[in-house]
Amino acid sequence: MRWVQTDKVPIIDEKGIPKGIIGFVQDITERKKAEEKILWLASFPMLNPNPVLEVSFEGNISYLNSAAESVFPDLKKAGLSHPLFSGWNDLLATFRNETTQTLGRNIKIKDNWFHQQFNVHIETQQVRIYVTNITKAKLAEEVLLENEAKFRALAEESPNMIFINNKGRVVYANKKCVETMGYSIEEIYSADFSFLSLVSPEHAEQLKSAYARH
Repeated sequence: MRWVQTDKVPIIDEKGIPKGIIGFVQDITERKKAEEKILWLASFPMLNPNPVLEVSFEGNISYLNSAAESVFPDLKKAGLSHPLFSGWNDLLATFRNETTQTLGRNIKIKDNWFHQQFNVHIETQQVRIYVTNITKAKLAEEVLLENEAKFRALAEESPNMIFINNKGRVVYANKKCVETMGYSIEEIYSADFSFLSLVSPEHAEQLKSAYARH
């Protein structure tokens, strides 16, 4: 299928009476394809379920997709005073360094955590910001850190030796390991240290099998 553009110019005689029409036909198929591609590409940020916005270095918001308007309804009104732009002057100093054209950070707004990915266009002095809600991931991370802290507190006070092996290397050992074996914690964590050297030969193979499973 081809696209054509037609233009018509009437022929008028000296009395102002139309005598005919001159027609012009131009093939604009390639132009239409280009326009359709532009519209297709433009739909990506608009249909993105996560907020996408574009801001000038001065803080003028030139674009918000529907998700940005929904998640941050007061963004346009608040401008640079919105928490989404906290530390903007420091970010701006980084943006002006032409060697840094992309930057990411995590920011907390009220009860939610967001990851912001900044893509900088130095020539136009525009910054595109892609925002993702990472609240669930941050909460899971906090629970994991809390559980790790509890484990360490219990392990350090345990009357038994507790160590964690990762592919044959000790990545954690409690105080009882240090007290019982007579090695410093630095020696135990060393890449050259092996628990196999402390085990009797008849139990070495059994310990190797346990290492392999973990």
